[in-house]
Amino acid sequence: MADPGADLDPRHDQDERHSSDPDDDPPAAAAPASGNLDVPAAAGARKMSSASPSGQPPTRAWAKMRSSFSQAKRVQTEVVEEVHESHPREALIGDVLKSLHVEKTLTDKKIADEVKSHPELKAMFVVAEDDVAVEEQPRQLRTVTTSVTDDVDVSNAEPFVQEAIRLFNQPWTRVHKKSLEYGSYANLLTDSSPPSLPAEDSVDFDGATAPPGLDEHVLRNFNEQEEAKRRTALAQKLMSHQPLFTVYDGPRNPVLCARGNPQAYDDQNCMRVLFEAEKLEFAVGNFEPMFVSVAIYDVIRRVKVTESFNFDLNSDGVISLLPERKAGRTPKSTARAAIFPVERPSPDLFLAVKVEKIQSGQENAAAVEPYMKGSGLRPKDKEKLVAQVNVNAQRLGKFLQPFAHGYLPLFDDNGRLHCGKATRIQLTRSKNDLGDDSFCDLVSKDFYLKNKGNEARSRRSVNATPLLERKLLPCDFVVNCRQLKPNEEIPGCVTSTLLPVIPFPPETKQVTREMQAFTDKQEASAPLSEYMHTFYFYPISVNLNRHPNSSSRNVALKIRLLPDDEDPHAPGLPVCYGRSSQPDFCTEIITSSTYHQTRPWFFNEEVKIRLPANVCNSHHLVVHFYHLACQQKRKKDVQVENELGFAVIPLFEDGRIVPDDQHARPVSITYCQHYMKPSAVDKLKYVDGGKQVFTYRTRLESSIYSQEYNLNAFLHVASLPTTQEIQLTRSLNGLGDVDGFTQLRFFPLLANMLLHTLRSHTEDEVAKNTLFSLARVLGTVSSLFPTKMNTEQTPVLQTYLAYLLDDHAAAHRTDDDALPLHLAVMRAWLAALPERKKYCLDSVYKQSLFFFDVISKSLTLKLAREKSLTAAGSRANRIDKDTLQELDTLLAAVCEEVYRWHVGNQKLARRLNRSVSLFFRDLFGILDRDVVIQMVTKYVCSIDPTNRDPVHVATKFECLTIICGYEHFLLINIPFEYPIEDVSKLFSQWWHQHPLIGLLLAEVDQCLSSENASIRQTAIRALRDILWKHDKDPRFADPLAKQRIANCFFPLIQIIASHHEIFDEAPEVEKSDWAVSLLFVLRHCSRAKLLRHWWRNDTQKSLVSFLRALFTCTSVFRQPVMEYESSFVILSVLEDFMGDNKKPISLRENPLIRPVFDVLQGLLDKAQPASFLLAAFDTIRWFINSFPETLFSFPNTTYCGELCYQLLRNTNINNAQIRSRAGSLIWLLIQVNFAQRQSIARMKLQATIAISRLAKSQSTEYAHLRKVMVDVTNMAMKKHGRDGLGAEIAGIVQRLNKVVDDSVRIAEFKFDPEMTQDLYYDVSVGYVDSPDLRVTWLENLANYHKAQKNFDEAAECELLIAALVTQYLFKAGLSQGTGLPLCTTDFESVAPNVDSEPKLPDVPPEKAAEEGVYQSDVFGIAGLLKRLKSASAYFKMGGRYEACLDVLVPFADYQQASRDYVKLGSVFSEMQQVCQTLVNTAGSRLFGNYYRVALVGERWGELNETEYIYKEKNEVLFVQVIKDRLVAQFGQKYGADRLEMLPNTLQLNTAADRKAFLATANKEKNYFQIVTVRPYFTKAELEDRLTPYERNHNIRHFMYETPFTKSTKAHGELSEQWKRKTILTTDRPFPYVKTRLLVTERKVIELSPIENAAELIEEKIHALQEILNAKHDGNPDLKSLQQNLQGTVLPMVNAGPMAIADIFLKNWKDYPAEHVLHLRACMKQLLVTCRFALALNKSQITAEQNDFQEACEDGYATISAALEPIFQEAAKAGKSSST
Repeated sequence: MADPGADLDPRHDQDERHSSDPDDDPPAAAAPASGNLDVPAAAGARKMSSASPSGQPPTRAWAKMRSSFSQAKRVQTEVVEEVHESHPREALIGDVLKSLHVEKTLTDKKIADEVKSHPELKAMFVVAEDDVAVEEQPRQLRTVTTSVTDDVDVSNAEPFVQEAIRLFNQPWTRVHKKSLEYGSYANLLTDSSPPSLPAEDSVDFDGATAPPGLDEHVLRNFNEQEEAKRRTALAQKLMSHQPLFTVYDGPRNPVLCARGNPQAYDDQNCMRVLFEAEKLEFAVGNFEPMFVSVAIYDVIRRVKVTESFNFDLNSDGVISLLPERKAGRTPKSTARAAIFPVERPSPDLFLAVKVEKIQSGQENAAAVEPYMKGSGLRPKDKEKLVAQVNVNAQRLGKFLQPFAHGYLPLFDDNGRLHCGKATRIQLTRSKNDLGDDSFCDLVSKDFYLKNKGNEARSRRSVNATPLLERKLLPCDFVVNCRQLKPNEEIPGCVTSTLLPVIPFPPETKQVTREMQAFTDKQEASAPLSEYMHTFYFYPISVNLNRHPNSSSRNVALKIRLLPDDEDPHAPGLPVCYGRSSQPDFCTEIITSSTYHQTRPWFFNEEVKIRLPANVCNSHHLVVHFYHLACQQKRKKDVQVENELGFAVIPLFEDGRIVPDDQHARPVSITYCQHYMKPSAVDKLKYVDGGKQVFTYRTRLESSIYSQEYNLNAFLHVASLPTTQEIQLTRSLNGLGDVDGFTQLRFFPLLANMLLHTLRSHTEDEVAKNTLFSLARVLGTVSSLFPTKMNTEQTPVLQTYLAYLLDDHAAAHRTDDDALPLHLAVMRAWLAALPERKKYCLDSVYKQSLFFFDVISKSLTLKLAREKSLTAAGSRANRIDKDTLQELDTLLAAVCEEVYRWHVGNQKLARRLNRSVSLFFRDLFGILDRDVVIQMVTKYVCSIDPTNRDPVHVATKFECLTIICGYEHFLLINIPFEYPIEDVSKLFSQWWHQHPLIGLLLAEVDQCLSSENASIRQTAIRALRDILWKHDKDPRFADPLAKQRIANCFFPLIQIIASHHEIFDEAPEVEKSDWAVSLLFVLRHCSRAKLLRHWWRNDTQKSLVSFLRALFTCTSVFRQPVMEYESSFVILSVLEDFMGDNKKPISLRENPLIRPVFDVLQGLLDKAQPASFLLAAFDTIRWFINSFPETLFSFPNTTYCGELCYQLLRNTNINNAQIRSRAGSLIWLLIQVNFAQRQSIARMKLQATIAISRLAKSQSTEYAHLRKVMVDVTNMAMKKHGRDGLGAEIAGIVQRLNKVVDDSVRIAEFKFDPEMTQDLYYDVSVGYVDSPDLRVTWLENLANYHKAQKNFDEAAECELLIAALVTQYLFKAGLSQGTGLPLCTTDFESVAPNVDSEPKLPDVPPEKAAEEGVYQSDVFGIAGLLKRLKSASAYFKMGGRYEACLDVLVPFADYQQASRDYVKLGSVFSEMQQVCQTLVNTAGSRLFGNYYRVALVGERWGELNETEYIYKEKNEVLFVQVIKDRLVAQFGQKYGADRLEMLPNTLQLNTAADRKAFLATANKEKNYFQIVTVRPYFTKAELEDRLTPYERNHNIRHFMYETPFTKSTKAHGELSEQWKRKTILTTDRPFPYVKTRLLVTERKVIELSPIENAAELIEEKIHALQEILNAKHDGNPDLKSLQQNLQGTVLPMVNAGPMAIADIFLKNWKDYPAEHVLHLRACMKQLLVTCRFALALNKSQITAEQNDFQEACEDGYATISAALEPIFQEAAKAGKSSST
């Protein structure tokens, strides 16, 4: 069958392609696809069938949606047909989808055969039948028994309560994926041990064991068969190296949407503090039962944050005083240790302590008084006290009274536990009015200071002494506290509901109790996962002052829970948690009582009640109030308990249990039956007229009932068998008002009920409202847990989906009419799409992953029930077509939403895209894989098919990355080893055989051609991560498995090769991703069947591109181990390539030669480990023996020299074995050169050039290299004697040693830049007879200048090379008609020194090859253009734009002569840019500064009495700067203390001056003198040099001035001030190839005082004229103009010109007439110039500067009037001279 994608790839050319290999295997036949969907447009939707899936009647919205998508389908089908006709890529996609055969292949016998043949591939090809399986796991419990104990009665409970109970009891229904751990990118973020180089590379081979002389391995005869074996061994050894991605150090992407095994809900994940009571001993003795309760309070917020722990430390003897207590003791009620959970550690948390004793019939102060005396209590009084305790215990033992209280700060300011082992708690007497709020106030006063200004509080130290220390009880109360470790379990522990916690040994006697935390809304961390239904009742106070009974004191409360209101005195339900030394559950609880108080307050009085699960409106609390007759009257038995009345506490209000808050109720003093009914109001009599005299607080801790009205309302309505739509809609809307904390706590129940509503109510509005409500709930819960981008779902949602969701969500009853859950979700979603604005579907999309997970799990459970999930064979019929069609419609619609949301909300679009991608991965595990591949392909291709939008491209590749991370991704890509059928159709073939990998590579290919780096980087980074993941997959560690992976991605080689230019220019980070991906495929792919077959049959153009890409890979990595591993891959591939392309490489001008050599060079350019160098040297040995013509016969090639450079470089390293091998290869090159040409002229030249290049390293250590050269010489003498070839070899070695000597000398002067430049230049001149070497040294000098940022000098070096090339081209007759320069004089405008440089040797071009000259590729038109380009660039960097233009002119001439008008336009464009820069920088450019430096002193040696002009950069503005540089520079050689700078006034101009100075100078000093000089021009020269550039180019004359007088002073009066002008001439003009030039001539001119004055006036005139001339350019410098005017004409500063006139013109007779007349003319010219300057200033200034203008004009008039008579008088000098 013809391949529709055969002509897709323009990279192939049939005319150039090699013939196909006839031995290739025939192509595998494509199997027909099974279960395929239609192939519409990439984003198209399906036409729905007339009936909805599963036989359900279509709803109105369903029909509307079906109609809209049908219309879209028709439109898109038309578009598809047009697209297929015009875009072959889309046609190929369609063909791939139609021919899918993955499902058939995976069930074919070929899989079994493949595994049988290659058992190591079993993990790749075989998936367990139960890889995806549904498991019902027993619920993991913390407790020995389930939290729903047998006594929990739900018979009459509401349906939603029954559903909640089911949730707490049901086993977990989990979808188990055995291979899930392999589907994450998390392993990319885990580092194994740090990568290291092989052991042999850490050994220093430079020892006595190193072989002497040259290496015999290299010298022995070459054997092709042995070389072939060596290459094979190298490729095999490569497989044992470290995996590339193991050592890769590139940036790593975050893990994308990690799938894992979520943990079950854990509400014990907060800090836990273990509290243990050790002892409570009173100084007076322990003879009375004491009972303690402790709880944690937040004293700033004034709230209780945990329930109370009740315990006592009474001995058996003491507790026996209370028989009822002793009889009721259980291990749980005698616990002395408790675990307090702390959600938010804070210094505001305190442990509140309350101690109670037996009611004594005394006020608190009197009852405590004996204990306050402690050991001071008299024995008689103590006996009396003990006797009274015994009496009280018998009569009042049931009743307790407050005794003492205390507190303990728990945490410091950093949230660390402050208390620890053996912590002592101080106690003080309890107050009568102490309640919870007053306790918090008390602690606040003790531990906080309030700033009244801003209410800020500063905490005292936790060790501060509390204020109530004055009333401390003498006792020893010791406790132990410690923080439990996470997951630490205490044996013998029970929960707050008294359930034993695992581990709970049967013999447990000492029980630890867990306390219930009272969690704030901001502290919720997990849903309630265990059954709990606890009600806390806290009496606050009761006011019985107005009770009819005057004895309403000593009040105690009895609290009972009653199921009905038949009788208020009926026994309570046994649901009250007992206190210490009481039964676990009691029917009633009695509070403590305060003696003689009619309005008692209660502190830390907690009644804990286990509510029935079926609690209803009739359940209520009854609180009975009793007066205690504490005092026993003589001879009269008084009843202790006297009832005062009762209060009814209803548990239900407005359909919910009473809210957590403070409440108040009246107290009734009469009784009646059915007292809760409204009719009973008239029958009851209340205290104080029915006022609410009893206040209390309540708190509910329940996992089945919420206190949110709207939540309860929804749960109630949703659980009813029948519900009206309006009622259900109203309850759904009410969920939006439920706070997030409550939604989180009841999330599993709420989610179940919402999903049940979705299944059982198919009405359009209800379904859509339910979907929206569920999405809002999910969003609210998720917002409580900020998640990373890669986790996507909060753990709460993940756990629910994994453990609690089943296909019968909220199925508390059988409902056969309910839709399957996946259909219910899909239909509701689709129904809401047409009304997206109304239903705010963004909330659904934010939670799209949850809905897709629900669909996925529901489908999986359905298949499991049908026994088809683990069934062997094809999956084609697992899901009915209607469901598939509906699913496809949903995905198409979602794709459109992804695209739409990218415009307004990219974050939402990305979230939706990741959800779809993960859903695709789930579908691969359960559905027909051909169908899923179709869905994936259409979805991916629909997201910006052009790949031009970076945001869409990021979305697309995030999707691909997630999908390609599927744990069985390779399997569904059929990783068979397919042969290449046709190289030109390689990509099309691979896409058919590996459908998803083909899709990935197609998208990568398109993106890599983008000019947008972000798009490219996104694509290549995704591909890299995918390869990285599979490379690190432990299932595929076998080399054969890695080969199959690489084979699947084989077209990546072609793709990267085709984009090699972009690859080469990409940013470093992006480039490393390209390189590692390419090298992974090259390293592991099948060499024989794929790689070598490909390059044997592809075009040379493709192969050159491939080699260019390979070359780029050589310079990408910086990390040593990665560089080492990548180099071995490249070397191995290169050897195979050269072996397979030996004939083309041997042909002259073949395009493969240069890139092959570049790759080899690239590998050797880096500092490589020894083991790699030895392998590379073996490759070089093979190359030398295999390609002698390439090295020595082809003209104008430098391959030999490039090899020599690498080998010579390695002869100088600290490794004897490497040096020996490198020297042997140099010897081999000489031998092969002679054998090939009967001459070693090329080696002589190229080796010298190579060693000259080494000079750039400026190393002074060449001992190793010299030793190797001695070995080469010795071998020459041994093999060839001292004559003939032996002598020539010795000559080569001698020449190399000379270059080494030059290099050493240069390195010795590295501290002196100017001397280094001189030496580079001198060495280059020394090679006048060898132009190639001369060019090499000039290149070295140019590079040196570039490093020093001497851009002018670097440009001059390039121009000097260009001039030499021009001479060669002219001689060879190659420059005529090219438009290029014909002779050196053509360079004079930019390089004035070129023509004076030595010319080329007189060697005819036709004899050049024989003489071994002009071998460098510099000598050609391309070489000339390259040098001119470099010079132009340097001039531009140096700011010499005029010179840059001059250099660009030959480029324009050449392109015009070549008729290449595109490049000509580029040259003109560049020239335009340079001109624009020149204009923009006019007036702001700074050129170099010049200094004259004279060196005097015998210690200077040959530099003594020399004088130089130094050209310094423009930033060197002061003599001090160059002085500091020279002192630091010369100080390294001569010593800074020996250097001394001489003053400028010291005359050293003549030899006599210098001799006179040296006669008295210190001979141990190095003297130097620095003077600033400026370019000097005659007046005629200045007329031609108009611009600053012209006055700073081609200059060799410099001047400096020295003022003096005829006396000894340098300065004097104007009339006696002389000036000496010294004019220096250098041997060459600047700029030159050096920044220091020797002064060769000197001229001294002395100016008399009148001449000096005339020159001063001329300078003023010149300054003003410069500004006036700038007026014509439209930008006069007003600031300079006004400064010059101010210094000339203003009265306060015009003494200068006037003083000159008074001294020299008035006294004209005292001076030569010609000088007087010249000065008079200058003064007149100054006045004329000032007049023009004033006019210019007036035309330019604003009104604010008018005063300045008027002052200047007045000054000008004054000075003009004063000078006029002086001018007339001075005019007589002319007459006098004429006579």
